[in-house]
Amino acid sequence: MKLTSLVPLIAVLLVGGVVIAYVAVEGNPFPSQLNGGVVENAVTKLFDTKTFRVDGRIEADIKGIKDESMAEDNTGILTGISSVKVFVDINSAIDQKKQESSTRAVVGLDAEGMQVTGTLEAITKDDKLYVKLVSLPELIFSFLEGLDTIKNQWIEVDFAALKEQYEGVSGVGIDIDEVQIKEQLEQLMESIQELFSERTIFDVKKEYGQETMGDIETEHYLVSANKEEVKKLVYDYAELTMGYVTEEQKIEYQEALDQTLDGFPEALDEFWASSGGIEMDVWIEKGKGRLARIKWQKSMTTSNIKELGAEVEEIVVLIDLKFKDFNEKIEIETPEKTKAFQDVLTEVLAPLMPQDLMMP
Repeated sequence: MKLTSLVPLIAVLLVGGVVIAYVAVEGNPFPSQLNGGVVENAVTKLFDTKTFRVDGRIEADIKGIKDESMAEDNTGILTGISSVKVFVDINSAIDQKKQESSTRAVVGLDAEGMQVTGTLEAITKDDKLYVKLVSLPELIFSFLEGLDTIKNQWIEVDFAALKEQYEGVSGVGIDIDEVQIKEQLEQLMESIQELFSERTIFDVKKEYGQETMGDIETEHYLVSANKEEVKKLVYDYAELTMGYVTEEQKIEYQEALDQTLDGFPEALDEFWASSGGIEMDVWIEKGKGRLARIKWQKSMTTSNIKELGAEVEEIVVLIDLKFKDFNEKIEIETPEKTKAFQDVLTEVLAPLMPQDLMMP
């Protein structure tokens, strides 16, 4: 399956992902910037909120054409199945003031009623990451027996300790200047702030009026992405990143960037023409102006996205995120019993690797 024409959309979503990830640990990068449109201002005001919770689902429903030759082959795991749904359910609590977060994610696959799921919990606190595998499909345990020993066990990832452990290890060459990285990240976010501050990426197409979501009164809008603004955003962001590449790497980075963006305008135009662009519903808190919900659902078929391939009839993508409990008290506790990430690597991977390849 080729998804060449979806690369522009993926690029834009990745930019948004960088911003959201930064906000979760460093706070709002866009203070008091209200020069954009309805959606841009709502996101800015959400990021100004000290604490909030996020509930949501990301889903891809893939409907394919049954292959009779596969139906005759009883060795296939998904023999004869014509549709598969992959999904992630997320529940997060974010405290931007304390730079802490707690997340529970359920990752699943539903193949015509046969559902396989796994549950993951994660906590960021005190500059550390804690991860726990609550449940995993039995099929995975059969491949990695070591995983059974860490099920329901909090794993502590201490980045400072990892850096110290691998410093000076022959062949690794890890040299991290934490202060410099933080300064560069802050500079990058300031540059992205300037990049977004004068733009209106989403235009309001329809106003549905007031709607109640839980205990929040909202205004419901249908918005549409502006193709030319998206195009300029991708190019400007690409140019912006050049400022954070060393002189020794600039030539190689520029060549890779040129190759990545080769044919980008044509691919974006083709995607826009065939798919009808990007439209989504947004709900904005009345009075406060914070983003309360965003929902994007898109059906892509071989009739309008040729790169899907003949083996796929349709892909329905859904992203539905709800934001709530603004500025309410959130208590995130450090897990009491943890296991070091380095020890987990040894337990899980040691049986699969030659001893001379194992590192500290």
